[in-house]
Amino acid sequence: MMVAAVGALVLANSGWHGAFDHFWFRKAVVNVASLGSMSLRDWVNDGGLALFFLLAGLEVKRQLVVGELRDRRAAMLPVIGALGGMIVPAGLYLMMRPAAPASRGWGTTVATDLALAAGVVIAMGSRIPQSVRVFILTLAVVDDIGGVIVVALFYGHGFGWGWMALALGGVGAAVVLRRMGVDRVVWYVPCGVVAWHAMRRAGVEPALCGVIFGLLMPVTDVMKAQEEEPTVGQMERVESALNPVVSFFILPVFALANSGIRFTGASFDRSVITAVFVARVVGKVMGITALVWIARRFGWGRLAGGMTLRHVIGLGFAAGMGFTISLFVSEKAFADATLVSSAKAGILISAVVAGALSFLVLRSGGRDLVRPSPGQD
Repeated sequence: MMVAAVGALVLANSGWHGAFDHFWFRKAVVNVASLGSMSLRDWVNDGGLALFFLLAGLEVKRQLVVGELRDRRAAMLPVIGALGGMIVPAGLYLMMRPAAPASRGWGTTVATDLALAAGVVIAMGSRIPQSVRVFILTLAVVDDIGGVIVVALFYGHGFGWGWMALALGGVGAAVVLRRMGVDRVVWYVPCGVVAWHAMRRAGVEPALCGVIFGLLMPVTDVMKAQEEEPTVGQMERVESALNPVVSFFILPVFALANSGIRFTGASFDRSVITAVFVARVVGKVMGITALVWIARRFGWGRLAGGMTLRHVIGLGFAAGMGFTISLFVSEKAFADATLVSSAKAGILISAVVAGALSFLVLRSGGRDLVRPSPGQD
């Protein structure tokens, strides 16, 4: 993703910038039967992101069924932290940039980039416990789902009730198949395609369809005879098939299609850049850490084994790394090219700074900032 993003920046600011824009926005139009016609960039954003969120929904479902999130108190804490990581940055942005139309950019501060945040955590290796990886995974997925919902509710254009009814019909058909015990994925594909197309035509962000079908995916919860461990069959096979496609094709192509900010001859609104930067780098860690601390104090959730507040702070900075959904929201939020470029610049700068701060906090050793009280966590 980062290589693709750098490549897009280089191409957008080179002598090939015209051909680069022409490729994504003018000539590259794909027609697929009755699904309609969209530019290649729209196919990447609407279709590719739906598969990305399908994979994210599958991972959350797997963690809830057979992973560390089976403990509901442990599962609640990253969800509560994610809510703080959405509300506080959005509020900070509006405080710093309240005037319209720039105020519409608050949605760019909500989502966390799952791939980048997980990458920082994975880079820590054995320095951090496995529970930290599960925490950031869950938090980032909830953040991203929140980002998709924000797009659907606040940045949609022309809601179509008839198409939405068809989308609900596709989801309902999948629910019926699941109730009937149908576990072959091939039967769910037509339902998903119908729901995706209908959501897009209804003016609702179609990536939300991926989340819904990921959580609806049938699960084979079988207890091993001797080890008594739950296993997942069909879901793991779908995840294994999707993971390389999403990780090594869809996400890099998305970065290539959406990161081409032209600095040469472009104008920027510095206040928007500053608002996005402060909201993401400062607001994310403030919101996540504060709500996690409050939730623990009131007994609403618990940190999984080995986690401390130092890890939460480091993950709060990692959550400030916005990319996929944030860049997508910037396109939806603004019609003015200056505001779009400014929001994207703020997103990219904050991703670099937040990632570096997260790495430093998680890598730092010594005493933890807060140790669990006796009998707690």
